[in-house]
Amino acid sequence: MVLSGVGSALREERLRRQFTLKDVSNVTRISARYLEAIENDRPQDLPGTVYTRGFVRQYARFLDLPAEELLSRLPSVNIEDAVLPVPPPKEFRPFWNPRWAPPAMGLSVPTVILAAMGAAWFCFDLTPTVVAAAKAAISAARNQPQARNQQPAAPAEPAAIPTPTLQTGTEPGAPAQVESGPGLAAVTPAPVTPAEVAPAAAIPEPTAPGNSPPGSVQVLLRANADAWVQVMADGKKAFTGMLHRNDSREISGQQLVRVMTGNAGGLEISLNGRVLDPIGPVGQVRTVRLTADGLLPDLKTPAPATDPL
Repeated sequence: MVLSGVGSALREERLRRQFTLKDVSNVTRISARYLEAIENDRPQDLPGTVYTRGFVRQYARFLDLPAEELLSRLPSVNIEDAVLPVPPPKEFRPFWNPRWAPPAMGLSVPTVILAAMGAAWFCFDLTPTVVAAAKAAISAARNQPQARNQQPAAPAEPAAIPTPTLQTGTEPGAPAQVESGPGLAAVTPAPVTPAEVAPAAAIPEPTAPGNSPPGSVQVLLRANADAWVQVMADGKKAFTGMLHRNDSREISGQQLVRVMTGNAGGLEISLNGRVLDPIGPVGQVRTVRLTADGLLPDLKTPAPATDPL
């Protein structure tokens, strides 16, 4: 059998597209040595005309070459007249007694035949979609930068520096002696004359709790029961969330602090250190406004006037 230049055409197209024999073999499931035999026009290294035509067809489809045109250069094969080599008969020795085989074992032979036919169809009849997806994956893998595979070296740990050991003198006020390390001479520190201590600056005493700066609004919320709370300080949201029993939250404002709660009876409010009266019963939704002067009255919409009778 003569390949009539089919192999050289396939090799030139493969090199032009920058594919390796391994790339073609991974997609077409054809052994790399068979692909090399086709490219180098070595029909003696191929299994036979039938298989060679199938290899050339899949190779051409992978490279987007006209497969039928290349196959026309190869000898045609009549399947009915083809003589396949018959292996010598071997003595069959079953390793189990056929009487032990369950009835379901009879299905294994057709199943194996169908699986073999499906595998042969996959190997010798690749669809264009599968070939295109495989080629795209090969190209993407080839174009990935190699720098991603390089891991940055771990920074070297700094060498440990020996710390000199201080030995305290036996007498009070005696200068401490420094134990010399390797390569270091023993150093005796000179006596230090205590400098005159300047009088400490006057530190202002902290403001007692409840004595807030004039004009400010200091609000302390303490939960006697679980209560949802939202606090606005001077028009800005200061806190939103759930206060559980014995939780507290302090909010500061300059002019106005607005407190909204879903459990008025479970919330205790202190304004500038002074505890206010309860703002409502348990479970009531209530909103109050607080200033430095105290609790502002609620804003209520006046009821519409009724017509006199």
